[in-house]
Amino acid sequence: MVKFGLAQVVIFRLSLRYFWGPIVYLAGWVHVNMLLSRYQSLARKRIGAIEKVPAEQLTIDELMEKGILKARVLRQPDQAMADFSDALQLPGGKPQLLLNVGVQLFEAKNFSCAKKFLERALKRATDNKLKKIITRQKKKAEKRCAPGETCSFG
Repeated sequence: MVKFGLAQVVIFRLSLRYFWGPIVYLAGWVHVNMLLSRYQSLARKRIGAIEKVPAEQLTIDELMEKGILKARVLRQPDQAMADFSDALQLPGGKPQLLLNVGVQLFEAKNFSCAKKFLERALKRATDNKLKKIITRQKKKAEKRCAPGETCSFG
């Protein structure tokens, strides 16, 4: 019977950790990229379905959804700005989508347009919890918005 000392057991366990660590990391990386690819494929399908709708029949919610998918999933924020600009010209909108567009514009450092979307979201929101979230985000946008700055995309 072979006896192992504490040092040999510790070295053996460390060697297993260093062996399996990169393999687990690689498997996770592959899995995440497969998921991202699937999400991007679904986003392209949804954008394609929205683009099939005639321009005069598009709703503000569809335009905002298309812009959010372009900005977040497909990582094309410049193309999303055109959709957000068109959406701002239409009345209405779901408060959650308006909030998401406002956050996206805030992250793109377009604070004046973010403020406009957030103001509209606040007017349309009925849930108090959502109103708090919108108000907090609107205050952040107002702090960063230059006095007299107007909303412009581009």
